[in-house]
Amino acid sequence: MATRIRGDILGLVTFARSGAGLVQTYHFLVERELAAGTLVEVLRPHAGRSRAFSLIYPREAVRRPAVRALVDFVLAETTRKRGRTKKK
Repeated sequence: MATRIRGDILGLVTFARSGAGLVQTYHFLVERELAAGTLVEVLRPHAGRSRAFSLIYPREAVRRPAVRALVDFVLAETTRKRGRTKKK
């Protein structure tokens, strides 16, 4: 009988790392393992597009330096990675 794990993305990655089977997950969660060769990507031609995401927070929270720093970091990283992807 096949094992199914739902709702636990990091659990799926751990499952794959242990050699227990194939998983479908976000690329950013396994970048290091792919680069090191400890995990391998299969069915690359059938990979889906990355899902868009949102940062949602109360309006006044963005005034806090920690929240602003996180927002700035996420925007910079997604812009940097998007630019790197387009160059391929």
